[in-house]
Amino acid sequence: MINEKTWQSLSDQDKTVIAAAAKVDQELERNLAVKLHTDIIDRVKREGITVIPIDTKPLQNAVTPIYQEYGKKIGGMELIEKVVNTR
Repeated sequence: MINEKTWQSLSDQDKTVIAAAAKVDQELERNLAVKLHTDIIDRVKREGITVIPIDTKPLQNAVTPIYQEYGKKIGGMELIEKVVNTR
């Protein structure tokens, strides 16, 4: 994260480099999170714990009105949809 004043003080070249590095880091973080999650699930299963996957669709449907309400406050649903569709 960087505050707006600092970001605006950077050259276009610096902004490009920082944005590219952030994109690489974002992908790395996502991959690490997925691997960690998978490893934990595998470990608890090996320990004899039953893991029951849940159906998240009812929860997603239940929060849709909240997304729509806050979507209006943040300038549209595009950002919310982007977050929801991130896997």
